[in-house]
Amino acid sequence: REAMLAEAARRACAESAAAVAEVVASAPSGQALASMLGAYLSREHLERVDVGCPLAALGSETSRQVPEVRRVATRHIKEMIDLIARQSPDWGQPKAHERAMVTIATMVGALMLSRAVDEPGLSDSLREAALKYLVLGGAATATFLMGASLLYGGAGSLALPGFVAALDSPDTMARAAVV
Repeated sequence: REAMLAEAARRACAESAAAVAEVVASAPSGQALASMLGAYLSREHLERVDVGCPLAALGSETSRQVPEVRRVATRHIKEMIDLIARQSPDWGQPKAHERAMVTIATMVGALMLSRAVDEPGLSDSLREAALKYLVLGGAATATFLMGASLLYGGAGSLALPGFVAALDSPDTMARAAVV
């Protein structure tokens, strides 16, 4: 029985990983993460429990499974974290890995909750909120980093005295970067 459960978990995780890899491979350049998020948090994925993500389907039941099933789930979670982290421009850095862990936790949690509730509107709202947070959170981070790099480029510093010096500078580009 335990071997059959572990094999079923392996197959489900392999099918899930293959489906995600297909989404990533078919996404336009630079859009893999957004495509992955959109597919994962879609209504179609929500409704297809039998062929969807085994992590969301099994949810908290995984912790009560035999060690081999938990090992399979752990391996799959690590693979998904790595796949998501590889879509980050700063892949290989600790922050990319950390963001990937938050992303997978948010994706799976949102899908589990969306399947658990009996109100279609709430189910949609949970998935949409997660998608907006994950997509817009990345855009906000990129915008902040762009702004910080402009400030640093213009002022030569991220400290207030550097900004004041740039504003007093005859260099038009330095003043423009700070303003």
